[in-house]
Amino acid sequence: MGPDWGGGRPDKFINAQSKIIKMTQQLFPKPFYGTSRPLASSPSAPLDKAAYQKKNLEMLMQESTTYSDYQKRYREIMAE
Repeated sequence: MGPDWGGGRPDKFINAQSKIIKMTQQLFPKPFYGTSRPLASSPSAPLDKAAYQKKNLEMLMQESTTYSDYQKRYREIMAE
């Protein structure tokens, strides 16, 4: 085998999680729920179930976590 075959070298693989996070941040540099537009309700008003889930999902997407942890937390949010 020559050096072009790769063999069992673990250094030939990239860190996919950090690469995906970096690319996502480049594609979506600003969260769409930012302060540029007013919220429909006042901040002190309680959120309904759908708004609460949406807010938690938005926060989850901003976190840097493994895919399995993301899925676990996603299922928890949707079950709330």
